[in-house]
Amino acid sequence: MLLVSEPVLGMEEKATLAAVIESGWITMGDRVREFEQAFALLHEAEDSIAVSSCTAALHLILYALGVGPGDEVLVP
Repeated sequence: MLLVSEPVLGMEEKATLAAVIESGWITMGDRVREFEQAFALLHEAEDSIAVSSCTAALHLILYALGVGPGDEVLVP
């Protein structure tokens, strides 16, 4: 595991994490939808969707752009 930095969690963050865990909705639910809406508002987008990984996000981006089999994608 490569740690870039340790997380900094204060009492507010710990309380929020505990509330999410106690809700039974860790990967979906009201808090995720609140985050999606706040993110969309911040970026002046109509909507946004949270995904579980960067791989999933990249897959969705390529799909939305119409990139498919036989297309060339250049990466650094």
